[in-house]
Amino acid sequence: MEKLKKAEALLVRLEGATLVTLLTVMMVMAFLQVAARQFFGTGLLWGDTFLRHLVLWVGFLGAALATADEKNFAFEALQTGLSGKPRARAALALAAQLCGAAVGALLTRASWIYLLAEHEEAKALFTAGGFEVPAWAFAVILPLGFLLVTLHSLIKAAEAAAKLR
Repeated sequence: MEKLKKAEALLVRLEGATLVTLLTVMMVMAFLQVAARQFFGTGLLWGDTFLRHLVLWVGFLGAALATADEKNFAFEALQTGLSGKPRARAALALAAQLCGAAVGALLTRASWIYLLAEHEEAKALFTAGGFEVPAWAFAVILPLGFLLVTLHSLIKAAEAAAKLR
């Protein structure tokens, strides 16, 4: 169980660093877009599309971090009466995390199928400096994000199951 916790801690650090990087890129890009429009009357044609897709990345990474911190599925109403019953709380946490993992796995599969279809179409999301950026390159966060949520849910389910022993 200790190795699993260390692996998750490493994953959380990686997700957090990626999230901070993306948020920084978003802030700089948004500032540049506003400044370019204000001073030059135009911005980067692909800038708004790029920012919209980065919002998806930030949202999915945030969801993964929320799952790692057990802040994604709250059963507060059920858990308030269980404050003195750690086994019941662990059983409820196990059930919630297993449900989250099952939904995450289904969504990972569905989004993977979507990503494959996007890759086959090979349509460009935008063109930047003569370089066409394919739509699938940004859509990859869909299965990746759901997979991260699923992994964190399974790890939290394992921790809850260990408390039941």
